[in-house]
Amino acid sequence: MTWLNLQVFLNNHATYALLENERQNSNILTIFLGFTILIWYSLSYFRSKNFNISVGLGWNDFKIEIGNKDTRIRSITYILRIRRLPRGDNPVPFCANNLTVCILEQECSLRFKDKPECGLQPSLVGNWSSALTDWNRLPTCPFGNSKEGAWMIPCSSCLLERSCYWSRARWQPFECRHPHYSPSRVKQCLLHRKLIFVGDSTNRGMMEALLERLDGWLTTSDRTKWHGYRHRLANVGGQTQFDFDYYPKFWMSSRTSLQQTLTHMLRRAAANESDTTLIIGGLDWMSVEHFDTIQRVLAAEGLSRMAVVIKMAGAGLFQSDVTTTHGEKGLVSTARRLARLSETARLQYGFRTVDTWNMTVARFRDFLPGRCRCHFHQITEVTGDSSDADAINLDSSSGSSPRRFSIDGPINQVYTEILTDQICRTKKLALFFSTLGGGDHAHQGALTTTTRAQHNSGQVACSNSRKKREKKEEPEQESVGR
Repeated sequence: MTWLNLQVFLNNHATYALLENERQNSNILTIFLGFTILIWYSLSYFRSKNFNISVGLGWNDFKIEIGNKDTRIRSITYILRIRRLPRGDNPVPFCANNLTVCILEQECSLRFKDKPECGLQPSLVGNWSSALTDWNRLPTCPFGNSKEGAWMIPCSSCLLERSCYWSRARWQPFECRHPHYSPSRVKQCLLHRKLIFVGDSTNRGMMEALLERLDGWLTTSDRTKWHGYRHRLANVGGQTQFDFDYYPKFWMSSRTSLQQTLTHMLRRAAANESDTTLIIGGLDWMSVEHFDTIQRVLAAEGLSRMAVVIKMAGAGLFQSDVTTTHGEKGLVSTARRLARLSETARLQYGFRTVDTWNMTVARFRDFLPGRCRCHFHQITEVTGDSSDADAINLDSSSGSSPRRFSIDGPINQVYTEILTDQICRTKKLALFFSTLGGGDHAHQGALTTTTRAQHNSGQVACSNSRKKREKKEEPEQESVGR
């Protein structure tokens, strides 16, 4: 008898390790049987502990290593690849007038709201076509918080997920709407701006989405999962400056504080109050103490009126695992805590917020592969004909065509759109205050903003008369984005 060491890795990240007793034998069949017994023991052990392993959409690699305490005996490695398919669209041709609107606030397998309703629920707003019209009439949301909202999905029946068109799902607050920004409007808004991102990979995902909106594509260097400082110029002629630093560096034994990180970033980016925005936050580490630090550092650097956007916590690491420890009540209390924290950031500190908790936990089944199991984005290489009139060649290499990459993830795109709106609002406020010769940054959320018709990406007519009416409405809808 000898001790064997069983380790399981999910996407190169150690999930658990287990010591198990099994007879040593060089016979391949015996080793295979021993491996089977080990797996059976481990599954039985973790089943009794209600142990879950979350896997993202797409390919997930499980590397199973079976080693021996005796280093003279070579370990055996098994690789198991599991592919999770996304929730696909109904194969029936899309027809907005014939589809009902289904509401998804929380999954029944991961409740975080103190209410009995879960899963797809029918709405009372009529068909998808009329719902789009009603939503476009709502006033624009003054803040980036979405405490009261849900995913709206066009379906043939709310009782059957397969009847839905998940690619057309949209995050919709109940009392307002987040405006859509066309590529040209994003470029104009961010022209001559400095954006400083401080946070983890979920914060970096928003920066990468903005880079693609500005340049049309991402470069090879953008593909790198930066865990340190990163400086990047984007937009036509490099007229938008991006600076990123990873915080907190939890893997380091000696970590720099938030105060040190912010001070370094502000000075390195040559930040100022008029055209710089600080975007800070991540998965779930922000607290009131961090707000105090931000305020204190900005005051020390003479930047008290500089725009700040807090990226609030999102789902990850992963709440489906956390429920085994904290249960549903723990997630409900977490949701309430984050709502209070977002309100504190806005009302007491004058910061803007991008709330991602509700929209990400409700779609926890749609997170993408990654070591931390918290990504709703991933960067993939663009293959085939990647010519794009709006794309900017940022690679200095000549001769061969540069490799191009794109960021995928509709949920990440949603809260990046909200972030864009918050940044552009702060730009308007900076111009407003500079005209007045002063003002209080803490009251920026009280200003009224002009409304506009939101881009209608989901409405498809089912009759010739409807198509004619849409052609008349298109110039009015898109005119603001030009």
